[in-house]
Amino acid sequence: MALHEVMTVTEQIERMVTEHASSEEVARVARDQGMITLRTDGLAKVRMGLTSIAEVLRVVV
Repeated sequence: MALHEVMTVTEQIERMVTEHASSEEVARVARDQGMITLRTDGLAKVRMGLTSIAEVLRVVV
């Protein structure tokens, strides 16, 4: 079973990257625009009974 984190590069994110915004700023905007993080995907899979919290923490921490 895999965890996924996919960021769609919107015009705003592309502009931020070309303007040398910090990775933290880009990540915040991406999350605000609906990006699902590895942690969020992992916790969803814990709720579905597909994995354990210990396994998610091992992978994302």
